[in-house]
Amino acid sequence: MKKVMVFMILFFFFSITLVFSIDLYVGGTIGGTIGYISGSDWMNALNSIGGGNNIKLGFSFGIFMNIELHENISIQPEVLFSNQGGAYTYSYMGYIIDGTITANVLEIPIFFNPKIRVGTGYLLFSIGPEIIIFLGDIKYKESGFGMTVEIGISPDNSIVFGFATGMGYEYPLGPGNIIFDWKYTKTLTEIFKNDNSSFNGVSIRIGYSPRL
Repeated sequence: MKKVMVFMILFFFFSITLVFSIDLYVGGTIGGTIGYISGSDWMNALNSIGGGNNIKLGFSFGIFMNIELHENISIQPEVLFSNQGGAYTYSYMGYIIDGTITANVLEIPIFFNPKIRVGTGYLLFSIGPEIIIFLGDIKYKESGFGMTVEIGISPDNSIVFGFATGMGYEYPLGPGNIIFDWKYTKTLTEIFKNDNSSFNGVSIRIGYSPRL
């Protein structure tokens, strides 16, 4: 885990040193997210109470730097604030209990972006590792019996390693590019010790990046 984080940080700064010889775009992105939780431990916990897995809506925004190594290849580090988590339901004493799990995180992905010219723009494909930093407690909220109960639990590992992939379309507009994309992210290392549950997120985003 630590070796991966060091590699990503070194790679990020190495990418910055390339800006003097290639095209550089810096911009922002914003979008909505769909979050859910997966993993055998999570599903076993739900099955033990007869529960069902649901999705949670959230949001994401941040900044990114697109470094064009070639017309058809770029590297894109990002720093994003994201609202992640999941939801679930179960029945207790004839009442339906609705639960949500919410975490505010800082995502730092580094994407490798092959792209293909389509029309006047480019079809993008993205894949890469990411660091996920939990900002505070993970909040668990359940509603039922006419009342709501909420608690916060601190993750055992506030910094975890993840994976991200996606695709989008980049279109030239003014001095830069407007980008429509979707991204899928998944935590790969443990958030809580001896628990293989994973946070998953699907985001639909729009961004703009002027050329420097």
